[in-house]
Amino acid sequence: MIDDFKELMANEISVIKKDGRLTLLLLKLFSTLYLHGGKPSGCGKCLEDYYNQLKRTGYKKIIEMKDTKKTCVLKPGVHYVRKMARHYMDNMVTDEVALKLLSLGFIDESFFTKLPEGWGEKKEKAKVKSKQKPKARKKPIPKEEEKKETPEHPDIITE
Repeated sequence: MIDDFKELMANEISVIKKDGRLTLLLLKLFSTLYLHGGKPSGCGKCLEDYYNQLKRTGYKKIIEMKDTKKTCVLKPGVHYVRKMARHYMDNMVTDEVALKLLSLGFIDESFFTKLPEGWGEKKEKAKVKSKQKPKARKKPIPKEEEKKETPEHPDIITE
């Protein structure tokens, strides 16, 4: 990923726009770093924005991605998590993200070929919480129906 970044930064945006391979490389790198694998737009203005964004914070993001701990492995393909309204692929999911999605119940263990470290401990904590009875809620006191009196108007004729 760093090699791709260096190759893009070695060229001006006008050169990248003219070269199809560099354009696709820019879109792929931006999608991975900023859109979690989502589909970026391919218009000229958007390409310039993506290039400038990568220039400002791209290197830092790449280093952060390399430093993150990842032991979990998602099953091959793109997985859509409805409650998050987001697509996930294996290269985007860190252990932290996986544990969060699992503990919230947005995904289950069937999404993974290898579960993240620490899931067994978190799973036990989640079971304990789910076994506790929820507190009884107070029922709202129904308000008395307000009686609305309408004044009679002698000028209005109803049929």
